[in-house]
Amino acid sequence: MLEQIASCASYPLVIAQNYTVEPVKKIFAKRKNKGELESLVDKLQKSLYELVQENIKLSGQVEYFKDIKELVEFKKRYKHKNAVLGNIILRMVSKQSQVIFVDVGVQSGVEKDMVAIYKNCLLGKVEEVYPYFSRIALITDSQCKVAAFCSKTKSKGICQGVNETHQMELCFVEHFNSLKEGDLILSEGSGFIFPKGFALGKIRSFEKNKLHYNVIVEPLIDFDKIDNCFLIKKGKY
Repeated sequence: MLEQIASCASYPLVIAQNYTVEPVKKIFAKRKNKGELESLVDKLQKSLYELVQENIKLSGQVEYFKDIKELVEFKKRYKHKNAVLGNIILRMVSKQSQVIFVDVGVQSGVEKDMVAIYKNCLLGKVEEVYPYFSRIALITDSQCKVAAFCSKTKSKGICQGVNETHQMELCFVEHFNSLKEGDLILSEGSGFIFPKGFALGKIRSFEKNKLHYNVIVEPLIDFDKIDNCFLIKKGKY
């Protein structure tokens, strides 16, 4: 009978515990689980960040080797036995001059007046050579002049830089010649420096004056996005 009386007396306490203590335990359990989850999320985010960084690194290496591979394939195609591969280490592009520096010089066999090329495009010529690096005047430099001709119409002129990275001029094209917008401008090969058949740009616009055309040429490549090039010498490629 005493057990029955005790059970009746403790019943409200059991009910109270069920409605008070158990929910509190569950709250603390949830908080613990939440803390563990937050800790796990932090670890996963750190791992993800590390993986992203590694992916960026590998992607950069892939693009670099892909670019080098394309240049090497170009070298094989044109059989540049004496070509020197150089990486661009400095750009000095302004209204006064358009030059770049590459990390190869006398020690690598570079000579003055060698020509810089990227795939089938002409970049410029070597102006100065130092033991471990060289300075190249781009075709967009006002001091750089290349005998050139139009691919379709065969009209000839002199392609000259105007110290602008996105345009040049094709000078001395006589007024009785024909021109076409978008026509490819190629190096003619006359003279002692520039070889024949490398692209300089394409005709963006032109207008006729009394004796000659005023021709604006747009380079085919973006000089800011090139990281390396080949240096060759006319007659040795």
